[in-house]
Amino acid sequence: MKISQKTGLFSGKVTAHIANNDELIFTHEKMLNKNTTKFLLDHIDPLYESHKQFSTIAAVMSLTFFTLSIFLYWYGKSYFVPPEDIGYLFMSAITFIASLAAGTKALRSKLNVVCFKSHDGRRLFTLYGNKPSTKEVELFCKSLKNKIDKIKYNGEISSERMKEILSRHVEFLFENNVLSQTEKETALNKISNKTNLNVVKLANNEKNA
Repeated sequence: MKISQKTGLFSGKVTAHIANNDELIFTHEKMLNKNTTKFLLDHIDPLYESHKQFSTIAAVMSLTFFTLSIFLYWYGKSYFVPPEDIGYLFMSAITFIASLAAGTKALRSKLNVVCFKSHDGRRLFTLYGNKPSTKEVELFCKSLKNKIDKIKYNGEISSERMKEILSRHVEFLFENNVLSQTEKETALNKISNKTNLNVVKLANNEKNA
């Protein structure tokens, strides 16, 4: 599953891709560089957050100033002759500029994003909620949530599954230069040779050795 979003003329494009090895690959491409970050799916909180916001006050002010600008221009032209109408035309220009400023503020206040966090509340990555369409974003987010749920909450984690998860964590730490090659091999050997791993029953939160 993959989604791509254009973030602006100079901001480039972001791509989120759910890989087959239980990783999410998040890429941000700009004109001159490309940054790629990998997230283990079981590090991502499946309960993503949606944020929508719009400044209604700024929109109302913009409309009010625009209406007043039109009225002042019409009143000055209809009831006064040059140069007596100059005061009304000047006020019309001022209120029109105020209308543009308030309208720009209203547009910039528009916010529609989806945020994914780690289980400790740290924000990992953000997607626009309507690019390329709201339906496609919702489909991607639900697919990601379902994928995470299948990994983390599948009733009971077996010893083999636990070994797989721990091994992926070690590989992830090695790829991010947290572990050296020797430390990586030592950790993988310990995981492979360990016969009794703590298995978590998520249904009743009990631990079996």
